[in-house]
Amino acid sequence: MSRPLWFVEIIKHYFTDRFKIAHWTKDSKIIRMVVDFLLFEGDQIFYLTKDDVVQDIMEKRGKEANGFIISQMNDIGVCDFPGEQKIPTNALIPEGVKIQVREDVPQSPSVSLPSTIIHQFIGEAKYIWLMEKCLCRDANQCKEYPIDIGCIFMGEAVLGINPKLGHMASKEEAYGRLELARELGLIHLIGKNKIDTQWMGVHPGDRLLTVCNCCPCCCLYKVLPDLDDSISKKIEKMPGIEIRVNKETCIGCGKCADEMICMTGNISIVDGKAIMGDHCIGCGRCYEVCPTGAIEMEITDDSFINETIQRLREKIDVK
Repeated sequence: MSRPLWFVEIIKHYFTDRFKIAHWTKDSKIIRMVVDFLLFEGDQIFYLTKDDVVQDIMEKRGKEANGFIISQMNDIGVCDFPGEQKIPTNALIPEGVKIQVREDVPQSPSVSLPSTIIHQFIGEAKYIWLMEKCLCRDANQCKEYPIDIGCIFMGEAVLGINPKLGHMASKEEAYGRLELARELGLIHLIGKNKIDTQWMGVHPGDRLLTVCNCCPCCCLYKVLPDLDDSISKKIEKMPGIEIRVNKETCIGCGKCADEMICMTGNISIVDGKAIMGDHCIGCGRCYEVCPTGAIEMEITDDSFINETIQRLREKIDVK
């Protein structure tokens, strides 16, 4: 049975108390078990790295792969080595030896971007629902980002959502909202999120895929550091994405630690250097603002898109 609007208003009224409730999960085993069972049982939720960040990482990787010495030649034009030799560009070249260098024009490598994951599920979904408002931003009366860029829900369970909260949508409309959210700098979250089945009163849970467009000021999961680890581990960054701080180039400016950059407060400045905590969502916002490139991100598994899709499919069916 779908929730009436007065119930939704109660949720919004107590939205700011989520930090207190999250902290209780660390203090009380009983509260932790109840919260986990009611709101997080069986969940699998991923924050997706920003497309622009992944594109930048891949372009840098491509540039490093381009530009290499293809041959060494003596002063009469005879190659000292049979055939083309790939020699590192920082190799020592004897005096008087001429070299021929090939530098390919840098091109963006062919790579699937994180938003491809959402596109995949939109393409498969039989039912798609767009919320008229973001519950989190509406509850906070957000001044930084549009309240009317709400969640996208997919799967059979959307048929039970209160029609006053949104509307059924075409795939084209869903793609459009996704693109608008990215243009606004919002971070995509995708997964099986039991909280949504509870506050909307819809079932079954394995037929509801949540796609949130999160802002750093209002996101529900700003509570991540306050939740007990047994719960918070269900909300994670994409597999195959690693992020770290290069202490040699970090100048301790604090831009990455700003609460409007790191939504989980995962970065702190200690002794003039940025330090990463245990609740990084891998969004890449800190990577974008670092003036010295000290925030380093790496794709450690090129199958990270397919692995994310597979892990979600194990939890949810949107067809």
